[in-house]
Amino acid sequence: YIKTINYDKYISTINEIDGKIILGTTDGNIILENKIAKISNDPIRKILGTNNYIIILSGIDKVSILNKKTLKVIKNFSDNEYIYDISTNKKIHALYILYGKGKLRKINLKDFKIEYEKDAGFNPAKNKVILTDKYFIKSDEDYINFYLLEDNAKIQEKNIVYKHMKLEKYKNYDENIKYYDIQNGYEIIENEYAELTIKKEGQIIFKKELDDYLSKIKIIKDKLFISCENGIIELYNLKTGKILYKDKKIQKTAEFDGEYIYYGNKEYEIVKYDYKNKKEVMKFKGHFGLIQEINLSYDNKYIISYYGLSGSINSKPGNRILIHNWQKDSYIKSITILNPIKKVIPIKDTYKILVEDIKSNIFIYNIFTGNLENIIMHPFKEVKAIDINKDELVITDGNRVIVYKLKEGKIIKSFIIEHI
Repeated sequence: YIKTINYDKYISTINEIDGKIILGTTDGNIILENKIAKISNDPIRKILGTNNYIIILSGIDKVSILNKKTLKVIKNFSDNEYIYDISTNKKIHALYILYGKGKLRKINLKDFKIEYEKDAGFNPAKNKVILTDKYFIKSDEDYINFYLLEDNAKIQEKNIVYKHMKLEKYKNYDENIKYYDIQNGYEIIENEYAELTIKKEGQIIFKKELDDYLSKIKIIKDKLFISCENGIIELYNLKTGKILYKDKKIQKTAEFDGEYIYYGNKEYEIVKYDYKNKKEVMKFKGHFGLIQEINLSYDNKYIISYYGLSGSINSKPGNRILIHNWQKDSYIKSITILNPIKKVIPIKDTYKILVEDIKSNIFIYNIFTGNLENIIMHPFKEVKAIDINKDELVITDGNRVIVYKLKEGKIIKSFIIEHI
């Protein structure tokens, strides 16, 4: 506690300029140390400082430019239009005025001339907006968008330029493909009818109609592990075609490490199951709902999972990820994000995970510390598909594709193709 400043009128706003406190009052005065200046008959709404001026927003439509030393009014701007906000950029001597109808005006503080007027495109009833020295920031539905107030060559280089690209057809199939992958020399195809085909060297070695669409499929040492969205788990020997295990569990995605199966039970636990000896090896606790998805880190040392918010696997997913290891049944780390989880992908050769939420926000977390390490900035309102190949992240909205380099933190390729 240093000082009390008394004034017999209500204070409407306050700021600090050059180390000095400046007050704005409801009766239109400003107070700077022992100086009082009458600016308006209306309340002072905002006070800003530049190298030479003090700038005051008062009432509904008045901006006043004051000499910083004398507090004398040099210039007034008033167009009988409601002013939503003002900001300044000291380096380029700019004053920005944002009007309630969505117009954004820049004024040069050297000669007080208008340099530009732009349509900021916002509705005060729907959008929250803020002006800073560099950005016009606007909320739009579930997003916050940042718009540059000035053209900037460095920023412009980062603008995404999409070019049309024709991709070579790898293979043709009679039906639409829902899922395609190649694992350990095996070709995996799931069509739109939930029919699964496994090929090796172009020959079909396994084919079946699934109970539901795939949620995960793995081929490890000629063992085929299938997890379906309705909770069905199946394990086959691809050399003999013999089924090794089948059951229906309570999760959308189970997991397999080559020896053990991991699934969720009714008690909100992850079960490590020995399918050869038909026994439960260990249970992992800490969830507060039915487990929706289970993933393993690439070295199989850590279990990454999240759960739903009700008693059904088709319920809304939660926003909390738990990390388990083999040392104890309770979790070692918890990661909570703002929105419900859409997808979790372990990143190869690292102890990191990529997390996409239902609003298509993408984050990277460290599973040891639980810390957020990166936010992937992308231009898509809705992400339709996402994948990671080494250090490259591929994202599409169903029309445009970007390739994002994780280590460099930037988009390295962008293109448009048809019929994704």
